[in-house]
Amino acid sequence: MPAHVHFWTRHPEAIEPWDPDTEPGLHLTAYGHAFLELFHRMRADGRSVTIGPVIARKTSSVVVSMEELVAHQPQIPARMTLRLGAALLRARRRPAVVVLRVDTELSVRAPMFTTLEAMPTRASVHRSRQRVLPLLPQRGLHPRDASRGDSLRVIALKAYSYNVPDWMGPDFIRALNDLGLSLRIDTERDGRWEDFTDVDAVLCTHPARADPLSKPPTKLVAAWRAGAIPVCGPYVGYLETGRDGETMVVASSDSAEDYLDALRTLSRTPQLSERVRSALPAAAAAYAPDRVLRLNWEAFIAAPRLRFLRVIGAVLLAAPGAALSRLRRVLRTNASR
Repeated sequence: MPAHVHFWTRHPEAIEPWDPDTEPGLHLTAYGHAFLELFHRMRADGRSVTIGPVIARKTSSVVVSMEELVAHQPQIPARMTLRLGAALLRARRRPAVVVLRVDTELSVRAPMFTTLEAMPTRASVHRSRQRVLPLLPQRGLHPRDASRGDSLRVIALKAYSYNVPDWMGPDFIRALNDLGLSLRIDTERDGRWEDFTDVDAVLCTHPARADPLSKPPTKLVAAWRAGAIPVCGPYVGYLETGRDGETMVVASSDSAEDYLDALRTLSRTPQLSERVRSALPAAAAAYAPDRVLRLNWEAFIAAPRLRFLRVIGAVLLAAPGAALSRLRRVLRTNASR
């Protein structure tokens, strides 16, 4: 029987029409980027895919979003394991079960019946069922204007407002100005997140509270595809993916002083900036959407089939917890009336 991949989700917006290219501002979450967009692009590419809470009978692989399963809890709630397990037991075939995780904490365990777990970094891979799969690149980018040539004047940070580093304040900006550089901080609040047209280099930082092994190199790849030189902190995802002095410039630590040192070297070494900038197109090509789709599809259809005994065991273990959780919700609802 031909391969068929089903994207299991309970979110109602998943069944609504969406073109990521014409409406890039929708679904700006890990679920939207790594799961929902992947489904829509695979379907547009002519691949045999379906989506929703009911697994199609012809399914050979089921894909699930870890971000949906965990729902911001310390571990996957029992009710989510029960719902997914029940959907799998109703399936007519023994499909593979692929769990996609983007930046969920590594302490959160995937369901015991998972047969392929997509991990964010190579350093986070510890089990035979785990492997790194490339994420789709950030959509809707406005690349750097080629007429800027070798200019190195505008430095940007692209981050959620709550992830802007504390050290990126007036002292850092003054030090940048002394180097002849200006800083642009683009967050979700100003609508410039995708705009790299006048950006010469990008600071790729990580939230201080984040587990470095759980963060994929999305900022690095976005910089490559936008044509801006990435200046990165020494984080695992960046060090595994790029090459210092070739496809990025790495700061010695995540501090104002070391980012300034990296930028100082970059601004005073024209051959370095020229070498890195010329390498960006080839680096970006590894994350071209068609290649990402192909690699993910091949991994999905090659994943091992699940064992129903594992699903039954997980359902039996989850059922009491799910029932207790439901009872608590009912009691809270009654108490609030």
